[in-house]
Order: sequence, then structure tokens, then C-alpha cells
Amino acid sequence: MTKVLIIYGSSGGNTELTCEKVKEVLESKGILVQMKRVEQSKVADLEKAGFVVLAAPTYEHGVIQMHFIPFLKDLKKIDLKQKPMAVIGLGDPKYDDHYHIESANVLTAAIKKSNGNTVMSALRVSKSPLLQLETRIKTWAESLAKIVFK
Repeated sequence: MTKVLIIYGSSGGNTELTCEKVKEVLESKGILVQMKRVEQSKVADLEKAGFVVLAAPTYEHGVIQMHFIPFLKDLKKIDLKQKPMAVIGLGDPKYDDHYHIESANVLTAAIKKSNGNTVMSALRVSKSPLLQLETRIKTWAESLAKIVFK
């Protein structure tokens, strides 16, 4: 079994809901998955996982979820050694269309700066994920499962 670690930040619950769907799909493919809130995570957790997904919402004018800020500061200090990773970003265009789902860009850039390897395009979820759980989110998770099993 492959182990995937999903580290997520969620204040309103939408990111957690999205990650739960991704976990469900991956587990249905026989992949062992652990979900962990970012405020309960350390960057050392990344080294133990075979594959990592970072997931965060965007607030206001491109601000990543607050609990990710100290985590990303610590991430700058390590070498991910080409660790295979993926990103999930959420956002709502009501805040600022220019920075809509900016969290996906912030997470992707942090992974690259730490020598990680994003193996697929980020999942970008606009507004509520509820209507996208069985469509875009499920399809993305199925694509991720194929990559994890390579």
C-alpha cells in the first residue's frame, strides 16, 4: 500500500470537505491515506510520507489560510529531495478576482523552493465544493491515484 499524507488548512470546512473526498477516492483505489490539519503538522511529517498533498483556502486578497503561514516558513528550511506532491487550492471570487485561488500558487511555489516535485496540475476549487465533489474533485483524485500508483 502506498501512503499519501494530506496536510490541509480549513477554517470554514470547505477545504476539509474537499480533502475528505480526495481521501475517499484514493482509499477506494487501495491507497493508504492520512489526513492531518496543518496546525497539527510539522514539516518533518513530509519526509515520512511517500506522497504529499497540501491543501489550503484563499481568503480576502490572496491570503493563504492562517495556520499555513508558520508551516510554510518552516518548509523553506528543508530540502524535499524531489518528494512527489500535489496541491489543492480553494477560493471565492467575491474577494478579489485577481487573487482568486491564490493559495494554489503559494503552495506550488513553496514546494518548488524546497525542491519538491508537483506531479500534476493543482486542483482549483472555486466557491463551495459541494457541487463539485462528484465531478471535478473526484476526477482529479482519480488522476492522482494513477500517478501515486506509478
